[in-house]
Amino acid sequence: MSLLDRMAVRKSTIIERLYELERAALQAGMVCLLVTLSTPARFHPSSPHFDGATPADAQGWLLRVWASARATLRAQGIGFAGLRVAEPQHDGNAHWHLLLWVDPATAVELTQAIRDAVREHCSDDRCAVVLPLLPGRVVGSVSRYFDAAEAGDRWFVLGVWAVTWRIRLATFLSNRNPLAA
Repeated sequence: MSLLDRMAVRKSTIIERLYELERAALQAGMVCLLVTLSTPARFHPSSPHFDGATPADAQGWLLRVWASARATLRAQGIGFAGLRVAEPQHDGNAHWHLLLWVDPATAVELTQAIRDAVREHCSDDRCAVVLPLLPGRVVGSVSRYFDAAEAGDRWFVLGVWAVTWRIRLATFLSNRNPLAA
């Protein structure tokens, strides 16, 4: 099976699981937040602060930031469920988009925990952007993203980038899963 075939199968699996997750989250009265995590200037070749970091180094930085945020959320008893998608920025550097469903009563705390974790590692507030998403629109948005990537050569480029730097493109996440029975 070719790289493109494997990615197509993975896409359909992700969309199917995401649909089920969104359906369960809506039934549970949860809200969805779109979190974009980007790396600081030292990871970008066009920056005067660039230190020679690779996309794998950037992925490691993102993993450390996310581990810090997860630890805080766990300590505060804040549950979430969602999806993390990694992709290259224009310069090939990794950044993440997370779709996180959370109880509306803890959405502010989740947002603050993520921003605090980023601030531990980066002074630039642009490294973490959190936006609410409209209920019932998440799967459609993700599906359009995948369709746009699949339509051109971006799908192949994403696959090669992920294989080259050993970065998983998509991962489902949960912490004290609020949707578990």
